Amino acid sequence: MKKTLFVLSLLAVATTLTAQDVTLGTLLDEMVDRERLTRFPSPSFTSSMFSSYDRRSVTKDKPEWFANDDYSHFVRVEENNGRRELVMLDAKGPGAVLTVPFFAEETGKRRVTATVTKAADYAIVDMGINGEWSVKDFDGFLQHGIQTQAVDLGIVELKKGENIFNVKIIGANEQMPTIRYIFGLDCIDLKKL
Repeated sequence: MKKTLFVLSLLAVATTLTAQDVTLGTLLDEMVDRERLTRFPSPSFTSSMFSSYDRRSVTKDKPEWFANDDYSHFVRVEENNGRRELVMLDAKGPGAVLTVPFFAEETGKRRVTATVTKAADYAIVDMGINGEWSVKDFDGFLQHGIQTQAVDLGIVELKKGENIFNVKIIGANEQMPTIRYIFGLDCIDLKKL
């Protein structure tokens, strides 16, 4: 049985580079390092959040738990190279990490495929599920036009309920005419094994 979760085009626009990955471990280290607490972080960083979840999906015991009408919750609409894009997050710099929740009806192994957009202003990204980075340095750059590409994220053990599709903006293709860091997600396919 094949289940497809449709997600609107998700865009991240970024402009600066971070020095290292921020993880739970590095954040905990910062919290207990008294000397480090006396100065501002370098490089500086910010935390941003935007959610587009379907507001009907509030409790697991209701039929609306798997509701997926989240297509109207975005920051703005842009027109780029003749295409309409719904911007869900506008962040600064490579290093921006996007987390997109999706739901599995039951626990089990699935082949997970993400259909992503490629165009002249799309970034190089890492992708994974539930914090496991299975695709490294995927280049979303396409010299001419726009197209989608199915990207195999591998066989993943999903848990029943919420799982997370992770994307990290890594950089930009040097052939890009104007440096922008955009990522577009069209859908996530879950194929039962």
